[in-house]
Amino acid sequence: MRAGRIGLGIGILLTLVLCFAVPAKSALVSGRVYSPKGKVVPNTQFTVTNAKGDRVATFTTDGTGTYGVSLNPGVYSVRSKDKPGWVGEVRGSPQPGHEDIHLHPGT
Repeated sequence: MRAGRIGLGIGILLTLVLCFAVPAKSALVSGRVYSPKGKVVPNTQFTVTNAKGDRVATFTTDGTGTYGVSLNPGVYSVRSKDKPGWVGEVRGSPQPGHEDIHLHPGT
């Protein structure tokens, strides 16, 4: 009987570990990108990097400055080689969301 309880306990423990060890789910974040002067930034490619500086995604704004990118939950930096010196921030979430990116002078 005791061996059955131990086996059941191990089974429950493994189930809990597997339930909570699921990798983060990416979701679409969309909005508009704005320059430091508050104007939309149209037709521009951007690179999204994590806190380690690793590139995790790229996106290109359309003619109205609108973008869309799938990201895992977290905070990311946004830069464009076409707009050197401008940097922004975007947050990934487990659910789709809207977030405008406001670029500012940075390094």
